[in-house]
Amino acid sequence: EGIVIPLDRGIVGLVAGTQHLANVTDAYADARFDSNTDKDTGFTTRTILCAPVVDEERTTVAVIEALNKIDDRVFDAEDEALIKVLSAELRAPLRRAAASAAFATAAKNDQGYLRMFSPK
Repeated sequence: EGIVIPLDRGIVGLVAGTQHLANVTDAYADARFDSNTDKDTGFTTRTILCAPVVDEERTTVAVIEALNKIDDRVFDAEDEALIKVLSAELRAPLRRAAASAAFATAAKNDQGYLRMFSPK
């Protein structure tokens, strides 16, 4: 279970819409930051590294974030390179998960269809 943030809110929304990485060195000083999740969870976000997960059709399917680098440091170019690799690697498992969910739904619907027309 994780925190789900709508793709039209805050830094997540910015990254989802622009499909560009965002490296925020002071969350509360950034007007684009939406502090609602911090308020809901009691967490304090200081730094954010956020990247889009984009499918083959160039559609944003998810956004991943790293928060509060250890020792109160800011995320650097090495961190940016790593999150770009991670976001690219997430494409395939997300596509498989979506296909699996679609297959499960179709199979469930087909079972109902078969039950309607099978003899009792």
